[in-house]
Amino acid sequence: MKLSNSGEKYNKRVNFKAISSIINNSNKSFFKFVLDKNSIISLKALQEIEDITKNYKNTPIYCMPLGEDNSELKINDEAVISFCKKNGFIYSDRVHIRVWGNRIGV
Repeated sequence: MKLSNSGEKYNKRVNFKAISSIINNSNKSFFKFVLDKNSIISLKALQEIEDITKNYKNTPIYCMPLGEDNSELKINDEAVISFCKKNGFIYSDRVHIRVWGNRIGV
């Protein structure tokens, strides 16, 4: 699932039929969203997450900070941590970016 901050059109990033199929046919499904500080401040991230997950209240929600390098992660990580604490979501860091940068294959 992607939020609007991905730049993708809604019908390309949200497919409720696919979501239902995955959740109903797997033992450990979860949602994962990549967030930036601005989408949190504007409340857009929360509105979109609630829209996407409204029918799946028992499915865990993970949130990661947007960032292709350490400086961009630093801009977003504290906002995402606070957002997760406030809304009962699970914070997931982007350790691969922090350690290796945005390299492919690591």
